[in-house]
Amino acid sequence: NYKPVKETGLSFKENAILKSRHLLNNLKKRGLLLKPLGILAEDSGLEVESLAGAPGIYSARYSGLKANDKRNNQLLLKNLRNHKNRKACYVCVLSFVFVKNSNTIEKIFKGYCEGTISHEERGKGGFGYDPLFIPKGEAKTFGELAFQFKQEISHRKKALKKWQRYMKEQKVLSTP
Repeated sequence: NYKPVKETGLSFKENAILKSRHLLNNLKKRGLLLKPLGILAEDSGLEVESLAGAPGIYSARYSGLKANDKRNNQLLLKNLRNHKNRKACYVCVLSFVFVKNSNTIEKIFKGYCEGTISHEERGKGGFGYDPLFIPKGEAKTFGELAFQFKQEISHRKKALKKWQRYMKEQKVLSTP
């Protein structure tokens, strides 16, 4: 029985590292560690400049124990009511842990998607804060934009591209 790790980190980076190390250690305990082995874990969320980075690492549970997308969005709009600065950024941090030749190496890859928060929810696409998030250079929210377009400019895609570039350049998982 695999139990996910509790996200006790104080940053996206710390939580991503907790997840990748947890899975690596779980595989080691079960004798399932294959070499070479790479584990990729992520943590992501929304940071709003005028709210000192909130909701941040608490993005999924911003509105408390009964948090859901609707409640989180309503709370974000309420907390931004008296703020002119609505700059925001989706953040993704990937933690890549790999074992090669008895060495364990950790690498971090970050991706960002800058934008602003709308004054109201718009669109039915996506999830989470997508109906509120307007990416830089656009007039529509992620909730209104085509899924394919959103995927091309997303914070996760940007972090994954950095990871893919690293994998290719370093030939990380190729056998000696």
